[in-house]
Amino acid sequence: ACVLVRVAARETLFAFAEQGLFQAFWSPRIEMEWRAASAKPDRGVEAAAIDGDIALARLRFPAAVVADDAALAAVEAELSLPDWHDRHVLAAAIVAGADLIVTDNLRDFPRRRLAAHGV
Repeated sequence: ACVLVRVAARETLFAFAEQGLFQAFWSPRIEMEWRAASAKPDRGVEAAAIDGDIALARLRFPAAVVADDAALAAVEAELSLPDWHDRHVLAAAIVAGADLIVTDNLRDFPRRRLAAHGV
């Protein structure tokens, strides 16, 4: 979610995805984190604007949202990361068949742990 909060980073990534350089994936839970981080008082972003950004992202990339279902929960339950709150991100990547995770939070996504799952 950290790369979706900042408009410049998000729009750069989305432009790359629109050019076919990669397929974007995220889960409803990642959207919740995006919403929460964007709504912090120091950001000055209104809730309606955040909801609009998320709705627009879903329109631009209709195949991007990974279903938040029992299969995703089962994958997440089996994962181990330094911050267990980040397991849902890796689970979404695994379920989507993603090759990589784009994040500013490299510390909590060790390459060896991701590589063990083909990410």
